Amino acid sequence: MATQGIGPSIQIDYARLARVREALASFGPEALAAVDEDLKKAGSAVADEAAGRVRALATTHRDGDTASGYRTQVRARGIRIIGKGRGGAIIEFAGKRNPSGKTPQGRSLIATLGKRYGPPGRLLWQAWDRRSAEVNASVTATIEGAEHVLQARIDGV
Repeated sequence: MATQGIGPSIQIDYARLARVREALASFGPEALAAVDEDLKKAGSAVADEAAGRVRALATTHRDGDTASGYRTQVRARGIRIIGKGRGGAIIEFAGKRNPSGKTPQGRSLIATLGKRYGPPGRLLWQAWDRRSAEVNASVTATIEGAEHVLQARIDGV
């Protein structure tokens, strides 16, 4: 794993992935689509855990809808897990840009969320910490499998 970005998402970059995806694209979209689907499944373990935590914390049914806002995207170099729902984004990242808040209500919200759930990145980073070994193993297996497919196609050409 090369880098992890912090913000309204988690971005996990894998050094070999860009080269493998580029090579797969030259052989046809089916192989690349299959690899991307496997990568989405790997990242979904983190998104699903974060969503489950939102559902567990929800005080009303409407709050639980926030859990459906987590998405996994496959990027050129890795996986990006984002929280698209407004409620989830507030729980997840309130206080990231302005840790002291701009208003008394904002300061109170940030303080309460910080005490209950920790610093910004409250749910995604906790899920990543619990699932990183599983996700990395799955991504590595996917990359290695794709490399074997590419090598077999090259050898057969």
